[in-house]
Amino acid sequence: MKNLFALAESKGIKVQEVQLRAFRGFYVKEVKIIVVSSLLNTAQKRTTLAHELGHAHYGDEAVLDQPMHEWQERRADEWAAQFLIAPQQYAEAESLHGPHPGAIAQHLNVTRELTEVWQTLIRKAA
Repeated sequence: MKNLFALAESKGIKVQEVQLRAFRGFYVKEVKIIVVSSLLNTAQKRTTLAHELGHAHYGDEAVLDQPMHEWQERRADEWAAQFLIAPQQYAEAESLHGPHPGAIAQHLNVTRELTEVWQTLIRKAA
């Protein structure tokens, strides 16, 4: 998580943990803050923070009472997957656990969903 906090700090983004029940996290561009739910486990927190940093990277801006566009969410997920999962680490995890996304996710300390995003990116690149 240190590298995620360091990246946020380098971009002038403050990160706060708050008890959120309806969301895992969100980014508010106007005040440069990412809020992550304190109710998440470590893998979920890492994945959520990286996802929100993806929104920050692309300058995505949420509009109140309207969710982000699906393509923005997918793009933030892809950014997070590429930031958190190094090709060598993924290859090592897959050699130990096979292509099972849940086992790979646990090994890499990310969510299963993020592992599946990574696998989709790899297939597209091949």
